[in-house]
Parts: sequence; C-alpha cells; structure tokens
Amino acid sequence: MLVVADHRLRSGLTTRESLAAAARSLGGQRGVTRAKAAVPWCDGRHQTPGETLTAHIFRSLGYAFTPQFEVARQERPGRVFHADFRIHDSFVLVEFDGKVKYDPGSNPDAARANFDEKLREDELRRLGYVVVRLTRADLARPALVRARIEAALADSRRLTG
Repeated sequence: MLVVADHRLRSGLTTRESLAAAARSLGGQRGVTRAKAAVPWCDGRHQTPGETLTAHIFRSLGYAFTPQFEVARQERPGRVFHADFRIHDSFVLVEFDGKVKYDPGSNPDAARANFDEKLREDELRRLGYVVVRLTRADLARPALVRARIEAALADSRRLTG
C-alpha cells in the first residue's frame, strides 16, 4: 500500500486527506486498521519504491529521518544535491541504490551514472557527510541496516565531534 500511495502522492493523483478518507470509508474491512495507521507514513517525497521501503525500515528501527534532504554544494555555489534520506541530528545521508540505474544491461548510461555518483559522493564527504548505500537485498535484513546506520553515526560523530 505504501509504495502505491507514495507514487500517487508524488504524481499529484491524490492527497493525504483523500488517503485518510479512503481508509476511513473501509469501515470494518480486513486490513483497515493497518491502512489507517499507514496514512501518516505516506510521503510523496519518496521517489522510488525502494525509497518507500527504506523509509518503512527506518521507522521500524526507530530512526527519525528527512527524505530528499537538500545539501548546498560548496564546489558549485547555488547548486544542491538531494540525498534520499538524512538521519535526523546527524551528518549521515542514506542512498537507496536500485539496480536499473547502475546496470549496463538495463541502462546504456550506467557507466556515466556510476562516475557521476562517485563525484557526488566525494563532494558530500568533503562537506562532512557520511554516506550509507542500501539495496533492496539489504532491506530484507533490518539488523544489517541498523548496523550500517549505527556505524555511520559513530563515524559522523568522530568526524564532526
């Protein structure tokens, strides 16, 4: 439900109020309690199903975060990067990496995407950020996600402390 709701919000096809009204209209139907509980989690800033699923994992692990966090670029003033997520009160950014963007079999521009991403991440590091990269396979292992986030938080505290 979250993936579809986020897509519809991002596309302007619905509003959070409409989602809440639809959940309320289901009355005593099976699953309505979960649907109602999920409405506050729906967020059109999640640009891909992977980002929606990452946000869900973060919530289940107790992390507060900002999706599509804007980072002002130092090397190109007036320009910004958008990180998929920033863990609140930290310099930890999280990127969900889908296969299509970096797979030469699916994307003829994959080599360029990889190189651009390397340059972007280098600049983010120079700005003091620690970047965590997650894939769909990682999301199936919440303990691994927690370990990576906690390690990044520790690294971030060392760098900015």
